[in-house]
Amino acid sequence: MWTEVLTIYAAVVSTSSIAISYLSYRSGGPQLSGSAEIYGRYDIEGPTLHVDVHNRGRGPITVDSTMLWGVGIVHKKDGLPVVGWPLRSPSCVLPSRIEGHSGERWHFPAHDLAKEWLNRYDLARLEVEVGLAVGKTFTLKVDTSNIDVLDGRNLPDWQPDYFKDWPKPPGTSAEDQAEPSSEPDSEHGLDL
Repeated sequence: MWTEVLTIYAAVVSTSSIAISYLSYRSGGPQLSGSAEIYGRYDIEGPTLHVDVHNRGRGPITVDSTMLWGVGIVHKKDGLPVVGWPLRSPSCVLPSRIEGHSGERWHFPAHDLAKEWLNRYDLARLEVEVGLAVGKTFTLKVDTSNIDVLDGRNLPDWQPDYFKDWPKPPGTSAEDQAEPSSEPDSEHGLDL
């Protein structure tokens, strides 16, 4: 009789240990959470989109891309986007590896996004789609409550400073846009 009780007890303990091992294994991978918010009002820099992604698991994960989508009122239930913007900023260098129990915070200039959000009445919500290296995506709903109080028809001329140190494309510098001089060049002369 005692051998039967011990056998049953051993079977329960071993089954429980297998279940605990499996749960530990499943919780060892990356577990993502995050938030997104457009912050800023009438300051000179204009609104900024803050995106926080946290890896609560033990395994690392790589983020490949970030994209902002505007979901239309007509497609609100389906979550289908009607407009999208690729997110680029000096603070967000992709791909980015997020180790376990850590996170990343990125800032994107959002003055054009805020103007579009405030002036388009066919958008129901904004979502940030985070593309992962494993081929999956992670979607965050954007909190727009900070800019919803702004008047879309009376916005300041925001002068964002995010891209001041980025290299200028050819033909956009002051020298390239200057009018050609009518003075003859000492080396080449002036063609008439």
